[in-house]
Amino acid sequence: MEIPKEFTIFGTTITVEFDNDKGDRERAYGLAEYKQNKIILQNKSDGDVIKDSEIETTFLHESIHIILNKLGCHDLNGDEKFVNQFARALHQFLKTQK
Repeated sequence: MEIPKEFTIFGTTITVEFDNDKGDRERAYGLAEYKQNKIILQNKSDGDVIKDSEIETTFLHESIHIILNKLGCHDLNGDEKFVNQFARALHQFLKTQK
C-alpha cells in the first residue's frame, strides 16, 4: 500500500507528511491535525524503524479520524478503540484483495 502525499475528502485537500521529531514529542506514530488539514506520520520512533504495515495502519487510523471529524461524528471520532479496530480491519481488507 502506498501512502499518498495528499488526498481530498469532502472537497478538502489533506496533506500527508512524515515528521519523526513531532511524533516522538507527541508520543504518537501519527497525528490528525484538523485545522491544518494534515496527517503527520512517523517512519522511525526514537530512532527505531517502524514496520511498513504499522505505518499503513496508522495512516488509515488518522484518515478515519479526519473523515469522522468532517462528518461531525465526534463521539465515534473520540473512540480510539473503534478507530483503531476500523483501521486494522480496513488495512487487512485492502492488503488481502485479489
